[in-house]
Amino acid sequence: MIKPTIAMDFDALDNLQNTMQDNLYLEYVFHKLFDNPTWTWEQARQHEPVWHFPECWRARYWLYYSQHQQYLQGARILDLGSNMNFYSTWALLNGAAAVTGIEPDKIRYDLGREYAALRGVADHLVTHNISIDTYRAQYSDHYDVVFFLDVLYYLVNGIDVLTWIRDTVQPRYVFLESTVVADVTPQGHFEVWYPETDTKKIQSFGNSSHNLALKPSRQALFNVINNQGWKILSYYDYQDFRGHGESPPRRQGLKDFYLLERTI
Repeated sequence: MIKPTIAMDFDALDNLQNTMQDNLYLEYVFHKLFDNPTWTWEQARQHEPVWHFPECWRARYWLYYSQHQQYLQGARILDLGSNMNFYSTWALLNGAAAVTGIEPDKIRYDLGREYAALRGVADHLVTHNISIDTYRAQYSDHYDVVFFLDVLYYLVNGIDVLTWIRDTVQPRYVFLESTVVADVTPQGHFEVWYPETDTKKIQSFGNSSHNLALKPSRQALFNVINNQGWKILSYYDYQDFRGHGESPPRRQGLKDFYLLERTI
């Protein structure tokens, strides 16, 4: 059984409401712009946020990452699946030297550039509107830190990408986040998953020919991390993940957060 190394501190979560509320609201606006491409900025701003504290899942994410920002100081970061650059921007505002983001979806890519400009970090952020596999084929640069956040379970070759991160990118640290499923067998396994509501995102990662991804069980992901020689510096399990506050929720399930150190 995998034991979390970090527990959710609800007092800290309350404090986060005061320090990040404006940023969380801005993220919400950008999510609305993505969900409604024809909307104007003012239309998106007219909708009240549905991310409430302490239930706000975004706040829980940021609490976990804020507890590890010391690993970002002066770092060059590769953000695989950078979405709308929320994590890239956070890193640059908290000590990172530079970030390269890879985002295959054009709408997310364009919104991410706008978000980074609004937050004043565009000069230190380079983004590529290409798939992760295209980036792997064209680049072999080394980075200090890799963000591999909420991407693995959208890929059919997620394990191979993690191996490539270790052997080619050679970062000292990896922030890994993935939705997982409950363990079915003691050994753990990777199961084929057809997430109908997320077909568009799966296609954006280059899987348009089959519309499926490998969604790991909790134990399977832990086994892969160990087998590849990563050292787990911290681990947090979020057992009540929800989507953007929809009713009914868009997604439910388990989500695991890891901070890994390369030891090979």
